[in-house]
Amino acid sequence: MNERPREDDELLRTTQKKRPREDGGAKSTAVKKARVVTPDDRFLAPRIDAETAFREKRAVEAGEAVGRTQVVGADRRREYRHQLQGLLSPNADGRVFARPICVSAERDASSTTSPRAAAAPAAPSLSRNFSSRPAETLDAPDIYDDFYCNTLSLSSTDRLGVGLGSNVYSMKAWNKEVREVWDLGCPVTSVAWAPSGGHIAVGGEDASLVVVDGERGAVVRDLAGIHDDRVGVLAWNPSTRTLATGGRDADVWELDLRIKGLACVRRFSAHSQEVCGLRWSGDGATLASGGNENLLALWDARSNRPQPLHALTAHRAAVKAIAWCPGKRHLLASGGGTADRTVKLWNTNTGALLHSANAGSQVTGLLWAKGARPQLLSSHGFSENQLSLWNWNSAPRRLDRVVDLRKHTGRVLALEASPDGARVASAGADELLCIWDVWDSAATAKSDEAAFLGGGQRRDVRKWDSTFASCLSLR
Repeated sequence: MNERPREDDELLRTTQKKRPREDGGAKSTAVKKARVVTPDDRFLAPRIDAETAFREKRAVEAGEAVGRTQVVGADRRREYRHQLQGLLSPNADGRVFARPICVSAERDASSTTSPRAAAAPAAPSLSRNFSSRPAETLDAPDIYDDFYCNTLSLSSTDRLGVGLGSNVYSMKAWNKEVREVWDLGCPVTSVAWAPSGGHIAVGGEDASLVVVDGERGAVVRDLAGIHDDRVGVLAWNPSTRTLATGGRDADVWELDLRIKGLACVRRFSAHSQEVCGLRWSGDGATLASGGNENLLALWDARSNRPQPLHALTAHRAAVKAIAWCPGKRHLLASGGGTADRTVKLWNTNTGALLHSANAGSQVTGLLWAKGARPQLLSSHGFSENQLSLWNWNSAPRRLDRVVDLRKHTGRVLALEASPDGARVASAGADELLCIWDVWDSAATAKSDEAAFLGGGQRRDVRKWDSTFASCLSLR
């Protein structure tokens, strides 16, 4: 008995050709094969077959199982989204419409970096000299593991100074000569090379403070008695050559070593707890100090006013990491401790907070790029123990994380840059001292013998011998 055709079946007959029948007279359930998109196409991914979508809708409404048709439809939708994402996502060269990268290669690359690093287009932001792995890794045994101390310094003559235990060691970049500069007799808590690169100031756990000749290994000035407790941070003024010191007694002193006897010039008293961060501006006119009471203070070095120019209290933890932007003298970056975990940028003219970026970890150090790139490098402690590279966009006033550098397994205690700004040294609580190639410089175009550290092997920074130095030719 012939049934009257339903309206839906009549619609199908008018919108498509009659489908071929298989053996037995049953209608074919074969699904049209998905069309593969190639880079030569106009980047239009295939649409889902209209008939398949129609039948799926009818099956769902009737409460029937769709079986293979439903599974294939879902697979085709996933394939469509994957192909579209591959065609519209930037590849390693930063081009939008280019040949898609192999999925397995993308997964392998992302497995070696953090999720934050994989999500950012790195090519336009990273320098040619950049490497995500340290160029060199040295042992730094007995380094003082304390967030409030600063035991690493790089001089203007490209010499590395580091406090290990009660000793201060110096390493020349060109001939890899390592020598013991001075034995302080107590744990070294701070070191800082003078602007000339010939002398190094050393602070100790017992409040001792000396200035040592880096070549002769002799004390040229004993400044004991300036502080009542340990000296955790030191900073030389690049213009006046005076020395700023900060300690656990909450005092900040400016010392002029040209004065015989008591060298104290000025006392900065705004902190109520230990001072752990000190940085002079590039012109030496302003001193920034950070303390454990979450205060960031800006001082005018040209006046004798007892109060700071600005007392900035936006941080919620100790302020140790401080860095002045070399290209914009009124731009200052600061980082907070574990309870804060932010990097903040300030206008030092007005004291206004320009931007605050969540770093996700305790901020222990900050460095600005010395070239034209508006980039900031930060070092971190709990909980990630990484180095992070940021882009500063002045128009929207925003810090964008570019990539994370991971090698340290303990808190990064200190971060310093070479004179040309191309190489960065980081010292960690894991007793490792890592040298990183971060930014470009004219010095990086020299031969391998002129590199900051060579050999590609791990050695103790205190025991670099001439035999190991000869391995430079193997690099």
